[in-house]
Amino acid sequence: MKMQLDLGSRNRFSRGGELVQDNTSISLYISIGGFIISCLGFLNTIRQSKYNRKIERLRTYDKIYFDVCDLLLFDYKIKSQKAYVSEDKDLEQAVNQFGQLHWMEQIYGPDSYGHIKFKNKSDQVSFSKKVSEEYYKFQREKSSTLLGNQSPVMHTDNEEFNNRFKRVMAHIKENISLFSKPIRLEWEKTNLREPDEIRKEYISLERFNSYACEELEEKIDDPYLKIFLLIRQEHRILNKQSTEKLLDTLFNLKWRISKSLIKINEKMSYKFKSHSED
Repeated sequence: MKMQLDLGSRNRFSRGGELVQDNTSISLYISIGGFIISCLGFLNTIRQSKYNRKIERLRTYDKIYFDVCDLLLFDYKIKSQKAYVSEDKDLEQAVNQFGQLHWMEQIYGPDSYGHIKFKNKSDQVSFSKKVSEEYYKFQREKSSTLLGNQSPVMHTDNEEFNNRFKRVMAHIKENISLFSKPIRLEWEKTNLREPDEIRKEYISLERFNSYACEELEEKIDDPYLKIFLLIRQEHRILNKQSTEKLLDTLFNLKWRISKSLIKINEKMSYKFKSHSED
């Protein structure tokens, strides 16, 4: 009888121990599951925060991107739209009309010039040749100046340009924390240097090069130009699609691998050549 009681109590004790162990395991699994869910929630919060930050930055860049691009191209547009000017007004009109022709018409020349009456066909041919020569000469001169100064400080004397320039700079100041570190560093430099000061440096360098035998390629520290170029570049990066980023990464990886292989091949060729000479 006592043995039966002992066996019963042992069975109850073992069952109770198993229940406690099962409850402990369940509690542990619940705790681990809760921890994993908390971690996933935390990671999602970080991801959402980064996404919101990116959207906020993109909106900040969007508000000034087109102004920045227009101001950088302001000098180029002025020079590219410049018309041919000459003391001979008939030649001036003919050259400007020649520039509006299709490239096929420019090769063979126009059939006639409505504002000029020629004595004979040879006079028209010689005049057409002169028009063509003057046009291409003017285009070469214009092309040499197109890649000039992009700096926004060069055109602050223009009222419309200056108003847009000030609006861009004020927007950057109000949202400086949303811009990248390089832009913030250049922004700090603008507090020490006024646009007119930098403009005078550009003008002095241009004046010196116009009289010098050899052009002086001196780099002027222009934080305003650097800020505008960085904004344009970073806006393009922020707007890139995932596929574009992947293609860029693959292209850069391919370029680095090919460059490394070329270097290895050159070293192997050099070693083989040196051994063969020995």
